Amino acid sequence: MWDDTVSPLHRSKCGLKGLSAEATLEERKAVELMKLRGYRLVKREDQKTSIRLLAEMPKTGKKAYFWCIPMEATVGVHYVKQLRKAMDADGVEGGIIIARGGYTPAAKASVVKEGIELIPRLFPAFEIFKHTL
Repeated sequence: MWDDTVSPLHRSKCGLKGLSAEATLEERKAVELMKLRGYRLVKREDQKTSIRLLAEMPKTGKKAYFWCIPMEATVGVHYVKQLRKAMDADGVEGGIIIARGGYTPAAKASVVKEGIELIPRLFPAFEIFKHTL
């Protein structure tokens, strides 16, 4: 869930209009990563076991899928292959998986050849440099 300090106006300025006030922890992490890397949210899709966010870098037009997996389960090669298949089908250049659980060794090994990035569980869900305690 978004805390009260993140207003709908702020979300719209960052291109995050598609996210609800009930965003998952993984979605919030994806949003922070998008802001850090200069991406703008284009589309949000709920899937059976994940939330797919399509983002675009405004300056270059490069697109990336941010797959948010809000389950405690360990993410395996199956998710990596699903993401690669979706990237190929939609002409998306980059792929990022953000999961609540960990990643299997096989998934970690397969992302290198697939051009997909796995975000560690410890990645913050808030702006660490502008955050007030």
